[in-house]
Amino acid sequence: MISDFINKNKEINIVVDNIVRDANQYRSIIEKEKYIHDYLVNKITYDKNMHEDQTAYGALINNRAVCSGYSRAFQLIMRKLNIPCFYIRGNAYNEEGEVAHAWNLILLDGDYYNVDVTWDDPIDYYTMKNRLRYDYFNVSDEFISKNHTREELSSYLPIASGIRFSNLYR
Repeated sequence: MISDFINKNKEINIVVDNIVRDANQYRSIIEKEKYIHDYLVNKITYDKNMHEDQTAYGALINNRAVCSGYSRAFQLIMRKLNIPCFYIRGNAYNEEGEVAHAWNLILLDGDYYNVDVTWDDPIDYYTMKNRLRYDYFNVSDEFISKNHTREELSSYLPIASGIRFSNLYR
C-alpha cells in the first residue's frame, strides 16, 4: 500500500517535472500559465464516471478526470512553478442545473484571477469538435459569479479582481 503510494508519487513527479521544464521555455508568467492551461485541456478527457479518482494523478497519468482532477493538476503544476495557486470548491450552474464544481484562483503580478480549466476543455459538446477556448482563463470574481459560486470555506480566499491578464486570449 505505501509502496503503491510512493510509486504513484514518483510517477506524477516525473510528469509534472517534464511539464514544468517545457513551460519554463517561456519567459513571461502569463505564457507559462497559458502553456499549462493548454496542455491540460488538450491532454485530459473530461469523464464524469471518474468520481472515484478526483486527483491530479487521474488527470495527469490516466488523462481522465472531473473538475477536481483538472483543478488539482493545475494547482500542482503552478505551485511547482512557484506561482501561487489555490483550489476552489463551490457550485456551477450549467444546462444540467446546479452541480458541485472546482476551479482555481491564481496570483499573477500582484492580482488574483479565477481559472476554470475544466470549462475551457476544448470539446464543444454540441458539435463534438475540438475548439481551444479561454472563456474562463484569468477572469474576475464578477465575471465567474455569473455561473459559479464559492463554497463557504473557499469564500475566505482572496478576491479575484485582476484585469491586466483577463482578456489576452479571448
